[in-house]
Amino acid sequence: MTDNSAQDSVKAQWRATRERLRERWSSFRARSRYFQLRVLVMAAYALIVVLTALWAPPSSMERNDIGARILALSGDAVVGPYLIIENKSRDHWQHVSFAIDQGYIAERELVQAGEKVTLFVKDFHKVVMRTRRGRQIPKKVAAPVDLPLSKLVVTTTAGQAIAALALEKKAGS
Repeated sequence: MTDNSAQDSVKAQWRATRERLRERWSSFRARSRYFQLRVLVMAAYALIVVLTALWAPPSSMERNDIGARILALSGDAVVGPYLIIENKSRDHWQHVSFAIDQGYIAERELVQAGEKVTLFVKDFHKVVMRTRRGRQIPKKVAAPVDLPLSKLVVTTTAGQAIAALALEKKAGS
């Protein structure tokens, strides 16, 4: 018996809701065309915003825990691309490591709050093991100037910033 009474109350609520919706729809239709068009424009805008948020969510790869502002510039044929990393936080970064593609790294002991660091591709190095007379010898190798850049990872004791790089043209170029 409780099942029937629960079903009856749900049906009654559904009927009441349908009736309220019919009343509101007829009230809306009785309003001026100007009002109806205004509501239509607002609804279309809301739909566009929701669809954009669902279709193009923020990249999950990018992360910025440390307040870094990262700018990648194309440079010229001699120096190649370079990066400008700015510490926009109020804290100093300590034991900072800048890593780009293929394992190339540049390190700084301290980047003060508000400081801008400019790094050219040639400033990045990685250790390569060379064999000489049967012994493995580590050698520091600079990144090639024409290295394609796609990602920068800034790691500090306070956290990490990961940014996808899109090279921008210098102003005046």
